[in-house]
Amino acid sequence: MAEYLVDLTPRSDYVDRKLCLRSLTAETDFVKSRQKDLNVTRTVYVGNLSFYTTESQIESHFSACGDIERIVMGLGAQSKAPCGFCFVVFETFESALAAVQDLHKTLLDDSTISVTWDAGLVDDSRRWGRGVNGQVIDAKRPTNDDRRGGLGGMRQEANGIAPTILEDALVTYTWVPAYRPVNFKHQPKPRDGAPFHNNKRPRDA
Repeated sequence: MAEYLVDLTPRSDYVDRKLCLRSLTAETDFVKSRQKDLNVTRTVYVGNLSFYTTESQIESHFSACGDIERIVMGLGAQSKAPCGFCFVVFETFESALAAVQDLHKTLLDDSTISVTWDAGLVDDSRRWGRGVNGQVIDAKRPTNDDRRGGLGGMRQEANGIAPTILEDALVTYTWVPAYRPVNFKHQPKPRDGAPFHNNKRPRDA
């Protein structure tokens, strides 16, 4: 009987540029250190959420994989309303593994979500969306998606169209402290003298 070895090592192609800059190391060293965190992580990144999906819906969907420690919703920096992603922190690595294996590309609140590994250092700075619409992928999106504000941000701006947001259906996280951008203008170069890598690749949503 043939035997197959399955590599269950958590891997992530995404490099968080902000965290890389804050680490004051070259990207190659940053990626190596992040892999150590990935090897023991209990956190997954969930993308392509509807703006209207609630924490209770997320908890219900992911609790089948194991006990959840907390859910960190991604918020728009100005609106403090969900912008289409979150982090789910489980009690164990095994639960996070089950989520990545079993819930990636499943349907949650009529949206096909992505579930990928995250290194797990989820502080307040990582909950804020990026780009005008909260995520860069939504700014560039050419299609219409009523669950994520209608047309993509660039097409809205080009056509003078406002986002189609059902304000009454949104949960606004008014209790979360205001967004404070980090100024990297005067950050020194990494210790080895290598320049910072300007990684503009958006995370899949």
